Amino acid sequence: LSTALQRSTPVMVDASSPPVSYGPEMHPEQVAAFAVVAVLSTIGYVFWDRVLVPQKRLELSKSKRQGEVKELLDDIEERREERPLEAWFFSDWLDARQGVQQKKAAVPFLPKTKFNSGDNPVIGAIALIMVTGVFTSAVKEVVRVVTS
Repeated sequence: LSTALQRSTPVMVDASSPPVSYGPEMHPEQVAAFAVVAVLSTIGYVFWDRVLVPQKRLELSKSKRQGEVKELLDDIEERREERPLEAWFFSDWLDARQGVQQKKAAVPFLPKTKFNSGDNPVIGAIALIMVTGVFTSAVKEVVRVVTS
């Protein structure tokens, strides 16, 4: 940057010429790059939502019925007093085994569907981004008030 500044030559502006207006601009390459990122992100999300999540949920449900997860849940259920943290962590699954199935929606104003749960990483990521935005805005406002 310093070499670029050293090589630059001052530009003389004629006082009679109209004033120059500088403003934001977006080059076609930037628009294309943004479009590529948006399309790839959309494809990734759709693949995750339509293929990976249902496939992994099916694998997990099979394992909860007759696999490794079932053995883990059986062990935790037998020794709840010895494993209180795990019992708390898996409480939804342990309660479902005893017939208690109703979970609250993670986002109450959205319809209760199987993906509106607290273990959905998209809902978790959106919540984290929102909390971060609110927190940084609050900090910025506090700094502005304190320094003025």
